[in-house]
Amino acid sequence: MIGEALGNYTITAKLGSGTMGVVFRAEHVRIARTAAIKVLIPELARNESALQRFFTEARATSLIRHPGIVDVFDCDVEEGRAYIVMEHLDGETLADRLRRTDRIPCATACEIARQVADAIGAAHDRDIVHRDLKPENVFLVRDPAEADKVAAVKVLDFGIAKLLAADPSARLTMRGMVLGTPEYMAPEQCGGSDEIETRADIYALGCILFEMLSGEPPFLGETVQELLVAHMFHPLPAIGERVPGVPAWLADLVTAMLAKDREERPASMKAVARALREGAAVPPDAQLPLTSRRGLRAAPVVVAIAGLSALALAMWRGSSSRRRLSDARAAQAAALAPPPIERHKPPLAAGIVVPTCAGVPTPAVSGAPPVVPAARVEPVLPAARKRARPTERVQRPAPPGVSARKQAVDTDGIVDL
Repeated sequence: MIGEALGNYTITAKLGSGTMGVVFRAEHVRIARTAAIKVLIPELARNESALQRFFTEARATSLIRHPGIVDVFDCDVEEGRAYIVMEHLDGETLADRLRRTDRIPCATACEIARQVADAIGAAHDRDIVHRDLKPENVFLVRDPAEADKVAAVKVLDFGIAKLLAADPSARLTMRGMVLGTPEYMAPEQCGGSDEIETRADIYALGCILFEMLSGEPPFLGETVQELLVAHMFHPLPAIGERVPGVPAWLADLVTAMLAKDREERPASMKAVARALREGAAVPPDAQLPLTSRRGLRAAPVVVAIAGLSALALAMWRGSSSRRRLSDARAAQAAALAPPPIERHKPPLAAGIVVPTCAGVPTPAVSGAPPVVPAARVEPVLPAARKRARPTERVQRPAPPGVSARKQAVDTDGIVDL
């Protein structure tokens, strides 16, 4: 197609290709503006339903109008070829950068993830779910001043997974096209849920952030089935074990984004972006508490925690000082107290019997001091029928002159004599 005209553009070079189609660089025939044109593969272009969804997604993407979303200029069908005209970007995809550098420094990874979260958050506000976030769909715009410096981050290919999920033939022939790309699919996507919403994108971005920090996605597998099972059931590897030195707040954020239960993930992409923005300003060893559907409490909390810690320390010191003062006063009072008075208790005269009535002492001799009553004597009652354990049998000797017999224990445990 090099040199051919497509709409108001002339195709000048091939930029890349994928399962959806081919992307070309093109130039406007009148104003000489450079653009990128994505041409849909003929099989999908002939499917009216898939074609309509393709243009609906392209129109929705153009309505987002966010700096982190690639601009769409035009879309049409010409001679059986469906195409979308987008802004031309100079740089490389995140996948290309990862192949070239293996890992990305922590600060740069957080900034890339923050810009992606900002862009996807704007799409979520328009009820658009990407469903196929992956490094290939994150474009790093090159800084003209420094070749390796990222000037901006752009998110590509909105609605591709949704488009392919609507195409029955793609469901059978293309790997990972129904729900997304297996390495970055949320557990609910892996399980075939029809209710895929914004938190699936949060999980995918968590996978991307994990890969930027560690050099590989959180889960790997030889087959698609192994990857799906890993996302649904295998425990998440600790990012701190793979990459020592990752800040605690960042490790907590990645763990929350990759929660199996979507209710335990951050509430929104905006909450993720806020945590990344504010977390970058805190010390590396600071802890930022997370919540799930109620959002993320981030860097401003650090100042409050420091203030509360100082207040608690002051209160503890004050209570300790008051406790020491109280102990000292108690010791001083004990030292000044008079010694206890020893009271004389005359002995009772020999032979005196003190009768008692209901435990009240009565003096035996007039003028004698009262005496302490004797211990109360319990009356001796006739022997009660003794209970035995239900599982025992009790044998007692028979009285003289009476033939011996067994005494059995009846059902309620009472010995039968």
